[in-house]
Amino acid sequence: ATRVKVFGAVSYEAESVMLCVLKAMLKAMIEAVRQCTFTTSAYQQVQADCQLLRQMMPYFLQDPSVPESMLDEVLVSAGERCAQPEGMESSDVLALIYQAQAKLNLKTSTGAVGEDW
Repeated sequence: ATRVKVFGAVSYEAESVMLCVLKAMLKAMIEAVRQCTFTTSAYQQVQADCQLLRQMMPYFLQDPSVPESMLDEVLVSAGERCAQPEGMESSDVLALIYQAQAKLNLKTSTGAVGEDW
């Protein structure tokens, strides 16, 4: 895994602050995952949570590559801490994300809930 510098220079721009907050949050999530043992369903929940965060990042960041690599690290760590890491099918994950999006009432650029995802 590539080492990510979590705490660095932050400019007074919204995206810079958002990136810093996301990196700190994801670093904490990585460390929390490394201290847990997961059941298959808990691993699948982490998988869904990471995918939802991955889908949300383009709304806040122009270049979400650093947080995305950290999400990959969360999934790898959770998989290593799970006795039977059986991931969900991507269609099942997307169905969960559409449900979460609808609950959050997120609108896409076209105005439809979940259409761009």
